[in-house]
Amino acid sequence: MKRWARVTLKTLGGLLLGVVTLAAAWAAFNNRLVDDAPRPVPEALRVPASTLPAKDNAMFGLLGLEAAGEDPHTEGLRAWARIEAGRFDEIPPLPRRWPSSSGDKSARAWQCDAQAQDCVAVWTREEDGLRALMVTHAEVGRRCEAVARPGMMIEEPLIAPAAELSTAKDLYIRRATILPWRSTVECLRWLQIRSVLAGRSGDGAAMMSLLAKADALTVAMLEGTRTLIGVNVAGAMGRRHWQVLTEIAARHPGQAPAMLAMLRPLSPQAIDATRWIQTEANFGREAVREMACSDPSADPARIAPDDPLHCVPQIWTMPHATQHLLDEQWLRARTLADGGILALLAWDPDLMAARPWGLPVWRNSIGHMLVAVGSPGFTRYVRKQASLLLLNEAARLALAAGDVEPSKRAAWLTQQPMDARLRETGGFV
Repeated sequence: MKRWARVTLKTLGGLLLGVVTLAAAWAAFNNRLVDDAPRPVPEALRVPASTLPAKDNAMFGLLGLEAAGEDPHTEGLRAWARIEAGRFDEIPPLPRRWPSSSGDKSARAWQCDAQAQDCVAVWTREEDGLRALMVTHAEVGRRCEAVARPGMMIEEPLIAPAAELSTAKDLYIRRATILPWRSTVECLRWLQIRSVLAGRSGDGAAMMSLLAKADALTVAMLEGTRTLIGVNVAGAMGRRHWQVLTEIAARHPGQAPAMLAMLRPLSPQAIDATRWIQTEANFGREAVREMACSDPSADPARIAPDDPLHCVPQIWTMPHATQHLLDEQWLRARTLADGGILALLAWDPDLMAARPWGLPVWRNSIGHMLVAVGSPGFTRYVRKQASLLLLNEAARLALAAGDVEPSKRAAWLTQQPMDARLRETGGFV
């Protein structure tokens, strides 16, 4: 054999041996046999037990607005029981429906986006069509108005993880993403449109009564939601409510003082990020636990609740080490959140940014990458929640400025008490 051929073979053999050695070394640090020992859930990340009695929790009434029974609260409790049990195959049809999102100009006006349009102007132009829609959907609207009332309280119910994973209905991830928020959002829309139409009819008392219901619903959602999706739905409702309120006040300046009295500063509970940090930490914990039970080839729509689970841990997974990494991330967030939502803006969960050239760690590489992929996205939700402080303050200042001469408003604004971090920014999102 020629010399160059022998050199080539030796070089290739050396490279192959190096790759095999590297792979073997990596495998030695990335398998179930060298996983961390399990640890208890950190106290700061434990999800607190519910404290609001079910009979006082308006969330169940909102869940049952579209159901067939006469009492929305009772229907909501039944719906929640089916969600808790994972019995999605037993969910009955909903005979009471909100207006469709598609159709004529009136249906499109119903779906007006208050953050992009002057919805009061849109609803005014489509007044006749919207009144007809409200006659058609009067029953679900009546139920909405009965549930949404000053003094209402909401505490978002949470799914309890199953002690054992034996059938599909035990999967936490499958059950924890089902809570329907659509009816809650549509109830707020109903109240707002009804208030605008009442104002158009000259019925100021009805307009203010309906706005008070809309405000009560918004505040209850802001103070009572506990999951990240719930907090984001409540935040969107807050932005919408404050925008519509200022638009109505501009058309009914005589009622602006009463609207300003209604529009209170956000309570600490309404912008408490520790709630969703705890529930997201719990969600991630269950996701790690259930990774061994997932079947990528299965169609979720065809999984029956009683289908057996086959939970086979993969040799290359290190669930305890991955869970500890998640806990460390959420504990850092929780520590910052204890100082308020504005303090949480300093949170940087980008795990890859701390690695040289963005390379993954040697031990538990797969788990580290799984955590790193999803972590940076949470900061967007922090900014959205922080922006509620600014938008709430802006709405209250807009209503209060109605009593100030236009030429003096700029000077007046600089004299208003405000957190310096809010004054110095135009927004967080």
